[in-house]
Amino acid sequence: YMKEGLEVKTYTPLASEKKKPKALRLYEPDIQEVFTGSKSAKLPREMAERRRLETKVKKEMKGALREIRRDKAYIASVKIRQKIHSDNIRKEKVKQIYKDASIQQGELNKLKRMK
Repeated sequence: YMKEGLEVKTYTPLASEKKKPKALRLYEPDIQEVFTGSKSAKLPREMAERRRLETKVKKEMKGALREIRRDKAYIASVKIRQKIHSDNIRKEKVKQIYKDASIQQGELNKLKRMK
């Protein structure tokens, strides 16, 4: 009588959902223009001249900035050398003053001992 009360259930095994297939990548065709020799060949004469002059101005500007940087560095090094030179002169003067003061003090002490 126990078998009649139990129902037999059938289970389906667990499985992950099926993944959709990946789509193929589609690329744009690589279309290249035929090189005729220069970019400016396609431009009108005035535009080509303007572009040429603009590049020349840029090049000159870079050169001028480079020269300014070099000049600044040179001026800074000259100033440093002058500062070091003036500091050395000042140190020598201070040393001379201390030397004279010590000689004077020595003479003063000598006079005090004589009295």
